Amino acid sequence: MHVHSSCVTKELSVGQLCIFSLLAIVVSEIAIRFTIRFFNIASWTTRFLLDCSILSLVTFLILYFMLYRPITRQLAVIRRNNEELHLYTKAFEKVREAIIVTDANNRIIRVNPAFSSITGYATEEVIGREPSILQSGRQSPEFYHNMWETLTKTGEWNGEIWNLRKNGQIYPERLSIVADYSESGQIQGYVGTFGDITNQKKHEKILEEKAHYDPLTKLPNRSLFNDRLRQSISLAGRHKRRCAMLFIDLDHFKEVNDSLGHDAGDNLLVQVATRLQACVRISDTVARLGGDEFAVILHELVNDTDATIIAEKIVFALREAFELGNKVAVISASVGVAVFPDDAMGIDLLVKRADQSMYKAKQTGRNKYMRCQATQFPQLLLSN
Repeated sequence: MHVHSSCVTKELSVGQLCIFSLLAIVVSEIAIRFTIRFFNIASWTTRFLLDCSILSLVTFLILYFMLYRPITRQLAVIRRNNEELHLYTKAFEKVREAIIVTDANNRIIRVNPAFSSITGYATEEVIGREPSILQSGRQSPEFYHNMWETLTKTGEWNGEIWNLRKNGQIYPERLSIVADYSESGQIQGYVGTFGDITNQKKHEKILEEKAHYDPLTKLPNRSLFNDRLRQSISLAGRHKRRCAMLFIDLDHFKEVNDSLGHDAGDNLLVQVATRLQACVRISDTVARLGGDEFAVILHELVNDTDATIIAEKIVFALREAFELGNKVAVISASVGVAVFPDDAMGIDLLVKRADQSMYKAKQTGRNKYMRCQATQFPQLLLSN
């Protein structure tokens, strides 16, 4: 940490001091001669003492302007600098954000107590080492390449990064790095400041879950489902693949709620969510749209029949009895299937046709899946 003081106020130059001293001697000599003539001083002893007193006065004035004033002003500047340095040191020691200072070779030369508090490393453990000891492995080499490229070009970098504490715990931090330039414009080191944003990330996750996930089943809600369906259709179109949507409505769920209570109904919905997730791949999406309505997105299908295979698997899975405490409930499901691009080319039409196919399954006895071909939809619309 460097403290740059302003230049000391200009004092009299050497030439000016010489002229001043010469004038003082001339004036003192005139004063001596005038005093001797006016007071008629004849004694050489008296004249000598008078000369000494006047010369002492001149010497005092010269020393005052040449030494005392410059020294006192420099001491005042040093005092101010020391006060500033004390203030900066206090801030360095007390600030809550971690501070790390490196030399031009990116070797750590100083850290503050907050650094040790956040990372778990004592000062003596990191001095002389590179900040890379904190890397967690979550960022790719390309990430660090881009970071240093920006830092070299602009002299600063800001962003979020995942780092590693001494105890092996990975944590998120908001990092800011600035380059320290010498008077010649060369980089002589770097100063980094960062703060642990673990609590902020937890809060953001809670807000995201409230905005995009069903609080009961923890499945994506309708908003997130629509976003993922839009992405799935776009990806399938780009890769010349298929994707499918399954619309699932539980049969006889109202009877469970009415006879066993809402707690039992909630328990059943959670178990339904678990069974649906077991029927699909990890890459697929299971969502709760609301009430007893669920939906599934099957991403990147090779064959259109893959969707009906999964739909049949779901029907069988939800047909099994559900244990709700000391009670048992038996329900079924009506599933509508729509495949992109075979049955519909856009998200709105795909959702509509999956919904229509589900209603067709309900109308024809429930406890089954239906996939109505494109030629069947006009007749289906009339019947609905």
